[in-house]
Amino acid sequence: MLAKLEAGLTVLAFIMLVIGFMNPGFSLGWFFVVMALVYVIRYIEYRRWTAVVSFILLAVGAAALFFIGS
Repeated sequence: MLAKLEAGLTVLAFIMLVIGFMNPGFSLGWFFVVMALVYVIRYIEYRRWTAVVSFILLAVGAAALFFIGS
């Protein structure tokens, strides 16, 4: 079940990335938020510290993009 959720969120993140590049009014921070959720799922599945580091980096990147956009 988690694998399907991870795959669905990855596709959603890709769509948000494409929309973010095509529409300057759409914040790329949403892409980072969805990818952070993907890495949370990966941590639950694999229990690797690299997933935690990736989640932290993506969350900080999302916050930075939202602050830049506002």
